[in-house]
Amino acid sequence: MARRKSYSAAMKLEIVSYAKTHGNRAAERHYEVNERCIRDWRKLETVLEKMPPTKRARRRTREYWPKLEAELKEWVIATRNANRGVSTLGIRIKAK
Repeated sequence: MARRKSYSAAMKLEIVSYAKTHGNRAAERHYEVNERCIRDWRKLETVLEKMPPTKRARRRTREYWPKLEAELKEWVIATRNANRGVSTLGIRIKAK
């Protein structure tokens, strides 16, 4: 079983550029990347161009509860600024 790899936006754009000139299958063999990934990256090329080149592009999903997460973030920062520790259990309790 192959290990999962992550690619930066710059690397994805390089692979897309190679695929445009030589084809998806040739890019798959040259860079040892699944052809399905290359097809997806070609569809997202304009999004990838807008991202910083070193970012591991498009790896996060959207937040389920953005208001809750913003409040929790403020609470965690305030607690840490008060030189108190914050545990994952404490965050879950605060969220409830």
